[in-house]
Amino acid sequence: MSKKSGIRRLRPGELLFEDNAGAQSLYIIQKGQIRLFKPKGKGFIEIAVLRPGEVVGEMGYFDEGKGRVRSCAAEALVPSEVIEVSYAAFGKTIESLNPWFKTIFTTLAGRLRKTNAKVKALETNSVSHGFGSDSEYKFLSNTDVVKGLASIYLVVSTHGETDGDSHSVHIKTLNYYAQGIYNITESKFLALLQIFHDEKMLTYTNDETGSPKILVIKNLNQFRNLLFFFNQQRNTADDKKIFIGDKCIQLLEKILMKALTLKLTKDREEMGISDILDAYKEKNIPIDETDLKDAISCGYVGEPSIEEGAVSLPVMLKELRKDFISLKLIAAVDSINKSKLKGRYD
Repeated sequence: MSKKSGIRRLRPGELLFEDNAGAQSLYIIQKGQIRLFKPKGKGFIEIAVLRPGEVVGEMGYFDEGKGRVRSCAAEALVPSEVIEVSYAAFGKTIESLNPWFKTIFTTLAGRLRKTNAKVKALETNSVSHGFGSDSEYKFLSNTDVVKGLASIYLVVSTHGETDGDSHSVHIKTLNYYAQGIYNITESKFLALLQIFHDEKMLTYTNDETGSPKILVIKNLNQFRNLLFFFNQQRNTADDKKIFIGDKCIQLLEKILMKALTLKLTKDREEMGISDILDAYKEKNIPIDETDLKDAISCGYVGEPSIEEGAVSLPVMLKELRKDFISLKLIAAVDSINKSKLKGRYD
């Protein structure tokens, strides 16, 4: 099992296996976290999150009479590593057991399989979390984001340790409140933490066991502002919600960087963006001024104008600077939601 050929490495969001797919192996988790979920209707039923030392995919071994298919789907929440063990190799191990242990093992597995079947029979066609008013499934809804932000801000504020401007809390304490008190699904909370980590809003340091389980935040007020922003969005009609696409976010970030370089301080500035657009063109990146339409509709920039081939536009710098991290979070959440549904309803 320790052979290199038996190791699989998974990127965040990468599927280990799909629901109802043929099953030929089980997996021992070495690193990372694996989310188990069941596609249902237009959404998903969250089953569990497994960690190093746990096994996934073993139930397919006992469904030989049914053709051995997966009873749910599994994907990596973070960079993960698993050891693949074929059912043939696993079967040889089972056969080598004392007959009494083999009988007990197979009996327990059979009971678990029957219990799973009964649970599935009792499931309704609804999914408990993730629907907007238009019934379009979203893995992370605005309510989920608000719960996650509230969990982090309130728990770190009340139970965290302060060191200068930094605040820290053990992930165990945070998870207790997030899941036990605020009732946010574990897989969704982990996805949010990954977004915040990717955006460099938080980092991890080692606890007394040497594991990276101390969450460190240098700007706690940023989470407070995000909480207010997303709570306001949650209570806003769908047709009035702010949305900024990924390409638009990239342009706005370059605009803000240029404004910082030029030391622009007015609330509203007329800015040339031809150099930004030319840089994308030189790298063959398909981004141009038409990708600013989301920012225009939300009032962060005005309509671009072109004079002698130069593109410029009015930029509401004060509002854009205030809201930009919130806009990036909106785009990141939208990207995750699209990745969860990719290929399912094409």
